[in-house]
Amino acid sequence: MRWNSLSTRIILTFAVIVLAVILVVTAFSYLRTKHALENMLNSHGRMLASAMEAAASEHLVLYDYAYLRTYVEDMTAKQKVISFAAVVNQEGNIVAHSDHFQEGKKFEAAFAAGGAVVAAKGAEIGEREITYRGNRVLELTMPVTIAGKQWGKVQLGVNYRDVDLLLQRLALSIVFVGVLLLVVSVLGARMSVNRATSDIDAVVRSAGKIAAGELREQVPEEGFEEVRALARAFNAMAENLRTMLRQIQETGAEVGLFSSDIITVIQNQAASASQQATSVAEVTATMEELARTSRQIAQNALLVKEAASKSVEVAQTGTTLGREGVEAMSQIKDRVGDIARKTLFLGEKSHEIGKVME
Repeated sequence: MRWNSLSTRIILTFAVIVLAVILVVTAFSYLRTKHALENMLNSHGRMLASAMEAAASEHLVLYDYAYLRTYVEDMTAKQKVISFAAVVNQEGNIVAHSDHFQEGKKFEAAFAAGGAVVAAKGAEIGEREITYRGNRVLELTMPVTIAGKQWGKVQLGVNYRDVDLLLQRLALSIVFVGVLLLVVSVLGARMSVNRATSDIDAVVRSAGKIAAGELREQVPEEGFEEVRALARAFNAMAENLRTMLRQIQETGAEVGLFSSDIITVIQNQAASASQQATSVAEVTATMEELARTSRQIAQNALLVKEAASKSVEVAQTGTTLGREGVEAMSQIKDRVGDIARKTLFLGEKSHEIGKVME
């Protein structure tokens, strides 16, 4: 038995309620019975006190104390409910008592030694509850009045022994019946609760299968109306889940087809992107080559710039030299012209000399 299970809690709750009801009924019955028995004992004691007062009134006037001693002794022997009986004269002396050791003593002193007062009531017959020789006793005191004159008192001690014994038996009987009723109630509650919880357990098992994916599982609609309603709700939920699963599967198939198209497009785009990446790589390589070439050209341009600078310097120097060369050439030309003229002249002379030589 699991202490935290629903059935155990219901049974324990039911047991506590039944036990509380039994305790209340037991206490009420016990108190009512006790009150009734004590009232009956009180009435019986009053009746005996009245009879004793009638008998004592005749013999107190005659001072016949011997008869009174015999009377109280016989009354105590015959009436088991009487713990003690006493007759007090008008001087307050005990003239007859069931306990002969009390005879001759003063009334108050003697009975103060008999026990402590538990309760007192003011009435025509005085009564109080005392403890006498270890027993609970109802003390009844009744005045003996003759012709309006009080001649003494009679006193009875009515014990509660039989009442207490009856109350104990009653309490034991009530406890026995209460325990039996509690056991029967708990067993009956357990049978009902086990039946209800078994139906709930069946629903739980079916719900567990549904939660595990067995959507075709049907919860048996049995047991109490609440359990059947719960089973119907679970079956409706399972049917809704099956419908939703079919819709999800159909939607999934459509999504799968659409995904295939998307994948194809993505693959095409990936191929194009790959080609573009190759082209970009080639362009990048070309650009890098161009960059290297540009750097080389730049370096060459720097060299050319330096050469040009040097050429400018050389050109400037050459210009100066050219002018000087032109001037020299002009001078040479003049000299060559002179030489040519002289050569021509010499040729003519040589020709003339040849002619002369011929």
